[in-house]
Amino acid sequence: MTKLFTCLILLLPSLFAIGQIRFEIKGHIDNAPAGAKMFFLKETGEIDSVTINNGWFYFEGQRDNNNPAFSLLLPDSLTNLENRLKQKTFWIDSPIIDIRADYKQFSRAIIKGSFINTDNQAFEDYLRKLDPARLEKDQANRLYRMAAKRFYSLPIEKRNQAIADSVSNLALFGIRQGIAFDSLETAHIVAYVQHHPSSYRGLLEVYNRRARIRFITLKNIFQHTDAKLLNFPYGKLVAAYIANHRDLVIGDTAPDFNLTGINGEQVSLRSFRGKYILLEFWGSWCAPCRWENIAINKLYTRYRHLAFDIIGIGLDTKDGLLRAIDADKIEWRNVAVPEMFNARIALQYGVWTAPSNFLIDPNGKIIGIDLKEAAVKTGQKKLSEVLKELF
Repeated sequence: MTKLFTCLILLLPSLFAIGQIRFEIKGHIDNAPAGAKMFFLKETGEIDSVTINNGWFYFEGQRDNNNPAFSLLLPDSLTNLENRLKQKTFWIDSPIIDIRADYKQFSRAIIKGSFINTDNQAFEDYLRKLDPARLEKDQANRLYRMAAKRFYSLPIEKRNQAIADSVSNLALFGIRQGIAFDSLETAHIVAYVQHHPSSYRGLLEVYNRRARIRFITLKNIFQHTDAKLLNFPYGKLVAAYIANHRDLVIGDTAPDFNLTGINGEQVSLRSFRGKYILLEFWGSWCAPCRWENIAINKLYTRYRHLAFDIIGIGLDTKDGLLRAIDADKIEWRNVAVPEMFNARIALQYGVWTAPSNFLIDPNGKIIGIDLKEAAVKTGQKKLSEVLKELF
């Protein structure tokens, strides 16, 4: 058995572990070509591989007791990480996991002897109705990547503004398609969980999308969740999120803070009284954040000499933030909070996703939430439109 290692981070954190128990994965694949391999990606990021022998493959290991281990199987090649049709996600929640599949339709593998995997299969079958919309979103992203690759392959002297604008427009189109699909998928997930309160996969998805679900809806879902799920990791995470959630609305007083800026200066909200402040939560790792930075830069240049300023809250390390600030040519104040969404200021403002922002008036009142410039939701005002009305 060959062992490889990767920095891949899978979805399920190893939380609330109590001891270790042994497991076996036994599988058979029809129509597997001679010499084909099977790759097993563990939630720890470790990868094992075996050669499929007469259609059979076998893995063994240990997992945390009472903690279903999120895992992934890939036939033939690690490049299939980017191909949903050639991978199978599953949970190790019993001593023996039995898998049966056809090599050409591996994503439809049947897993026996597992409550959570039976539930997971029902959930994935339900979401297949969104496949056409997902393909449109993926196509938009492919068009952008192809255009960007062509642009950066050109000599610098041939990278004219018209081509750059075309690439930017494709990027924005891809972002908007992604946002639209995410909203559609989230709505379907909420509907599924409301009708399937004992779904472990549903609870997992609710937690991962907690920032895109209305808090009152999330709270209602959790109140009706099957009691047996509450002791699983995601049951405890949803409970903690609800207990710590701060749901700020327009008209609330923005919580004050006193943090150290990336240049060593003290940054407090109170010291900016008398100005309109955009409190922008972002990170170097967040592509939509970086696009917003570029768009907001123009607004900062236009309004910075009026009663307007920006405070960037970097959900990031100082080094990561400094590199992004230099690349994006950011001039407004920034602080780095490497604790990210667990940082006190993120909890104060109820921030669980990036980019997020709050527009605060000269008296410290919140007058806008999640105002975007690059990726604007249908029916929502652009940040530039709101600032034009103010100034």
